[in-house]
Amino acid sequence: MTEQRHGDVPLPAGGTPAHRTRLKFMRDLTSPNWLFAKAALFVLLAVLAAAIVLIRDPHFVTAALLLVGMWAAARAYYFAFYVMEKYVDPSFRYSGLGSMLKSFLRRLQ
Repeated sequence: MTEQRHGDVPLPAGGTPAHRTRLKFMRDLTSPNWLFAKAALFVLLAVLAAAIVLIRDPHFVTAALLLVGMWAAARAYYFAFYVMEKYVDPSFRYSGLGSMLKSFLRRLQ
């Protein structure tokens, strides 16, 4: 497959002009300030979602299940990105859960 480039962003062969335009706005986030802002927004989103669930169903069991669910999701994410790369195989480097899933599905075929 031939790879085209748009500036410093690689494009898949046969990409449409709309695809090229969209990609130039989706470069990697590298600024530490923006990375911290992104992390803060994720925490805010999680807190707001948990608060809404607890407002709708204010029971101890609901709070406990939310905490367990958040903890388990965080540990799974840590495993998927840190543990896989550092302890299983250094070639397991992914940009996100979608790219990790695609890679594993390709390995199964």
